[in-house]
Amino acid sequence: MGIMGEEAEGWMQELLEVFAVLVDRISKPASLLEECDLLSINMNNRYKDINFDKFKPVMLAALRSLLPKTWSMTHETAWEW
Repeated sequence: MGIMGEEAEGWMQELLEVFAVLVDRISKPASLLEECDLLSINMNNRYKDINFDKFKPVMLAALRSLLPKTWSMTHETAWEW
């Protein structure tokens, strides 16, 4: 199944499944760090070839959806790294 024109890889699906949790915990740095640590350990053990460039458009769309009242072009520009 494709996501926004990108082939959905296992790691991408896994990251999308916890993305809302990561956004929710952004105001709790210790909790966010713990969630990120667990996610990175799991992904490192399961996936060897991760191309995060493919995930960028999906991530931006998810952020727009999860933060509809606060997301702006300023945020969009800030994520264009």
